[in-house]
Amino acid sequence: MGRHPFEAQAFTLGSRHEEALATVLAAVAPLGPETIPLVEATNRILVAAITTPTHTIPSGHPLRPQELALLAAHGFSELVVVRRPRVAIIATGDELLPPGAPPVPGKIYDSDSVLLAALVRRDGGMPLPIGIAHDSVSSLRIRLATALARGAELILTAAGSHHGEHDIVRTLIAQEGRLYFWQVAMEPDRPLLFGDLASVPVISLPGDPAEALICAELFVRPTLLRLAGHTELARPTVRAALTAPVTRHPNRHYLRGMVQHAGEGYVVCPDGDGHGVEAVFAEANALVVIPPGEGEIPAGSAVEALLIERV
Repeated sequence: MGRHPFEAQAFTLGSRHEEALATVLAAVAPLGPETIPLVEATNRILVAAITTPTHTIPSGHPLRPQELALLAAHGFSELVVVRRPRVAIIATGDELLPPGAPPVPGKIYDSDSVLLAALVRRDGGMPLPIGIAHDSVSSLRIRLATALARGAELILTAAGSHHGEHDIVRTLIAQEGRLYFWQVAMEPDRPLLFGDLASVPVISLPGDPAEALICAELFVRPTLLRLAGHTELARPTVRAALTAPVTRHPNRHYLRGMVQHAGEGYVVCPDGDGHGVEAVFAEANALVVIPPGEGEIPAGSAVEALLIERV
């Protein structure tokens, strides 16, 4: 499988997003090569540069259609590219039902697995849905063993890493793997976890779908891109004026928002503090970065926005 050893150093709880992400990215490296048909290579990363009589196509950047056409014109039918990461997805919780199951009083359908699988596909990975783990270490251990047996190169879990008796992900990773950090000084979500099990990285996300979406943008997306050989990992950012006041938190806060052009600049409408499935589907195209502090940031103030879609 070409597993690579982790070299990151653990750090204390409560570190900021940048420090946490740096630890994750230091612990993963591009996967090995695979040979694929030229027609399937859009957005994939060349293992080595290719020189034609007229151009050199370097490694390290996503292959574009025009570059594939150029290679086809010179007789190429296959390319050696970095492998797509195989990403296992495990939801946790006794209250969860798989979509399509008959409804049961007191239970809810698992939307996190669908959300994460779609995000993995969008960012170039191959999702491996493993199913739902009950709120027990033994149930989670079975699901994690299945993920390893299926060749996962990254494992994502949803929920199971909060305080209390259902803190099963942190308990198992700390006992049977390696725990790099648990808790990040950001909103959402402080209980976010990163570790490894049998040298496979594990990222545990909040169970709330809206929070899981934000944390996946900040941590899972760059991890997937690094594994797939990409060198450009950061989202583009703009400075945008708030269209409504925003309440500060003691930690940096990431809000969904809608960025729009306004004259020669941008404005952003923050999505507030909504939670749950309905909030996930708000028409947000950015994450609004609210610095830590007290009180309100008034409307009209300029803030940083990470663009997750085109404006």
